[in-house]
Amino acid sequence: MKEGQEIVLNCEVNSEGAKAKWLKNDETIFETSKFIMVQRDTVFSLRIKAAEKSDEGTYTITLTNQRGEQAKCSANVGVLEEELRITEPLEDCETEEKKTISFTCKVNRPNVTVQWLKAGQEITFSKRVVYRVDKNKHTLIIKDCTMDDEGEYTAVAGVSKSSAELIISEAPTDFTAQLRDQTVTEFEDAEFTCKVSKERATVKWYKNGREIREGP
Repeated sequence: MKEGQEIVLNCEVNSEGAKAKWLKNDETIFETSKFIMVQRDTVFSLRIKAAEKSDEGTYTITLTNQRGEQAKCSANVGVLEEELRITEPLEDCETEEKKTISFTCKVNRPNVTVQWLKAGQEITFSKRVVYRVDKNKHTLIIKDCTMDDEGEYTAVAGVSKSSAELIISEAPTDFTAQLRDQTVTEFEDAEFTCKVSKERATVKWYKNGREIREGP
């Protein structure tokens, strides 16, 4: 059987009133949302929902009739792994410098590893660039974005790929330290100082609303 399919094991007995016990690898199975046990007349069935590789093994049914007589039969179950593929692709993202963004995709198998690329080169993870896995969901988080982070990002799962663009716009320049009023004696120098959020920002100075030009 293939991963994700339902497996059904049937056993028919020659008399009514028998009680059944199901086992996997000699350990008793109890009915859950994963294992459904059904009896219709003299036919006993075990349904295994959404088969996974971990469901492989030897399944046994032990039957006991009203006289206490027992019979059992077994069957081996194998599960073929489905080829790893992306089921929900990445989406393009637009943001500003200094923001945190995330790319997310989903695959058809839980707890596997997806390869992440930027412009065709494998990404090195760090405290700023983080990869997280939650079952089938895979997320790449980029904190404190810079203009260098802009580009095409790709998630690779098996032979399946998904790509998306990260577009970053420059954040507006902000004042991180404001000008302060100055009181000086005539003919003394007066110095006004401010700080901005970008190293290469262009700054203009004004006096009473009119731009000051540098001069002697």
